Amino acid sequence: MPKKKTSFTAKEKEKKGAMTVQEAGRKGGNTVKEKYGPEFYSKIGQKGGEIRGREIHEAAEYFKEHPEQRVKL
Repeated sequence: MPKKKTSFTAKEKEKKGAMTVQEAGRKGGNTVKEKYGPEFYSKIGQKGGEIRGREIHEAAEYFKEHPEQRVKL
């Protein structure tokens, strides 16, 4: 089985029109924004914040009950 080629030279990128990860992310983000609107990002950000806040609260409660489990820095 032949080896897969994983990197491209600058000339190969020009020929193929390859984009960087940053460019691909920006393109995908703009596509989502066009499809769902900017409010979509607000909603998913809020959901993420609520979930993370709940996780932090649960961890704090756990360590109040089990102080021996805390890592001392």
